[in-house]
Amino acid sequence: MKKFKRMLAGLLCALVLCTMAPAAFAAKVIVYFDANGGICTSAAERTNADGQLTSLPTATMEGYTFDGWYTTGTDDVTGFPIDVQVKANDTAFGADTTVYAHWSANGGSAEVVEEKEVDPDTLLTTMGLAAGSVVLVLLASLAL
Repeated sequence: MKKFKRMLAGLLCALVLCTMAPAAFAAKVIVYFDANGGICTSAAERTNADGQLTSLPTATMEGYTFDGWYTTGTDDVTGFPIDVQVKANDTAFGADTTVYAHWSANGGSAEVVEEKEVDPDTLLTTMGLAAGSVVLVLLASLAL
């Protein structure tokens, strides 16, 4: 009878602890930082009980400005790859994840070597298209 009472008391204590402090038992995940050629102040961080990071490490790379940390994924509607910026105390992670540094090249200017006017039909012919062809040009912004 004494053993039963001790076991029952132990189970009650465990139950009280679990209901009073659920955050203490919440699963925390690890976020890994890939500096994409740069240098990062931390290789990995553990999230808080809410799955968020309270701060993000900084990164540097010569000749580039650090734009922030991004996840990679796929747009649910279009199926195209997308990047989503990670923000401290905002982005919640449900599993171990790697985030990637985004960079913008610093300054500099392009030097015009030779400026030449080109006839559009000549340009099309050079590209292997018939003169008068309609060309659709799609521009995409790429983060390096």
